[in-house]
Amino acid sequence: MKTLRTALLLLFLGLSGSSMGQTTDFRSPHDSWSLGYSLIHELLPEGINYKPVTFLSNHSLWQIKRLTIYAESQFTQAYSPINTRTDFEFGLNMGLSFLFLQTDRLSLNAAIGSGPHYITVETGRQAQGFIFSDNLELGAAYDMKSVQTSFLLKFRYRHISNAGLKEPNGGIDNFFVMAGLSTFL
Repeated sequence: MKTLRTALLLLFLGLSGSSMGQTTDFRSPHDSWSLGYSLIHELLPEGINYKPVTFLSNHSLWQIKRLTIYAESQFTQAYSPINTRTDFEFGLNMGLSFLFLQTDRLSLNAAIGSGPHYITVETGRQAQGFIFSDNLELGAAYDMKSVQTSFLLKFRYRHISNAGLKEPNGGIDNFFVMAGLSTFL
C-alpha cells in the first residue's frame, strides 16, 4: 500500500511543473484543474450504480493554431457499498483538444484522450488493477481576463476497461459534468 501511495503522489507532483507550450495563434498554453461528478452511472452486476467523483489536472504540452496536445492526470474516488469502502482510480491521459469557437471571452473545444490507469473497485463487470481510460469531451471556457484565468464547464464521456488483458472486461462507462479553472502560462 505504501508503494501505491508513493506512486500516486509522484504521479500528481510530476505533472505539477510548468508546461512547455509553444503557441503560434489563439489561446496561450495553460494549466487547468477540474472537479467532476458522474450524472449517468454504470449499473454494476452487484445491483449498484458506480458513481465516481473525479479530479483532473490538465497541462497543455504543445499548441499550434487551434490544436493542443495535452497531458492529464486523473484521480477518481467512488464509494463501494459492496465492500463498504472507498475505491479509487488514478492514471495519466494524453490527448488532443480542438478549439472550434473563440470570441473575446468565450471559447468552445472538443477533446479526445486515453491513457493507462489503475482501479481498486471489485466488481463482476471489470477486473481490478490495470485499465485504460478513454475520454471524449466538450467544453466551454469563460475568460476572466483581469486575472489571467478562465472558468471551465465540461461534459465528458468516459469508458474504462483493460483492453481484454484480464477477465472480466465488460468496461465501466460514465458521463461527467465538470467545473474548473484554467490559468494561462
